[in-house]
Order: sequence, then C-alpha cells, then structure tokens
Amino acid sequence: MKKYIIMMIITGLLILTGCNSNGGEEQEANGMNGTEENVNGEIEDDNGIDHEQAVAIAEEYISHLSQGDFEIAYDFFNEVMKAEIEVSELGDIWETLESQVGTYIDQDFNSTQEVENYKVVLINGLFDGADVVFTVTIDTNYEIAGFFVQ
Repeated sequence: MKKYIIMMIITGLLILTGCNSNGGEEQEANGMNGTEENVNGEIEDDNGIDHEQAVAIAEEYISHLSQGDFEIAYDFFNEVMKAEIEVSELGDIWETLESQVGTYIDQDFNSTQEVENYKVVLINGLFDGADVVFTVTIDTNYEIAGFFVQ
C-alpha cells in the first residue's frame, strides 16, 4: 500500500512537471528563468512574491509557534486561514506536535516552490525526538495561506 501511494505521488509530480515544461523553456529562452528583479533590486518569482521575504515570514511564524506566541503567529494568517482555525487550536496543534516528537530545538530552511500564486516554503523542524518538515504557504499579500506538518 505504501509503495502504491509513493508511486501515485511520483506520477502526479511527473504529470505536473510535464505540463509546465514548455513554459520553462520559453522563460529560459527569454533569459527570465522564472524570476525577475523588482525596482529595489530584489529577485521576485513570476508570481511576484519575493523569495527572501517569504522565507523570513515562514521562519518568523515557526519561531512564534515555538515560543508559545500563538496569537502573534495567528496574525500571520490570511482571512481564509483565520476562518478555518482559531488561536486556541493553533496552540493545541503545536502542543500535540511536541508531545509526539519532543521539545522543539531549532529550524533549518529547506527550499521553496512556486505553486500558482503562492510561494511554498519548506522548513526542517528539529525536535529532540524526531525531525519534521513544516510547509508554510505564503500568498501574494505575504500572509500565510496554508500550514502543514509532516
């Protein structure tokens, strides 16, 4: 069953990669490579979300969670996320996570991905019992539009 799920994920990724292959060739031919410089000299991806700013938001969000500042972390959410989860639930999620993988130690930037109008930031969460990957999705307003722990 596990092999089947992994194969389905790989197949899905290959399909998505194949659908995007022509767009990437056109961008490279134009010298854009999916990024451009804004007026401040910062590099932005095609969706207009600054890479460094998105990473900084995700890292700051994780820091607030780890310090128990759940109300501050909650303020990073966009309106859709705020409608789906309450501050108390965010605290419960973090406490449950620590009960399962141990005390939080640190975080380490992993990578970013562009998905439509979002920047998805992957951060390795280092805990004393196990490590996790935080997936923080940033929208064009630099608000958190998704949060997932695996």
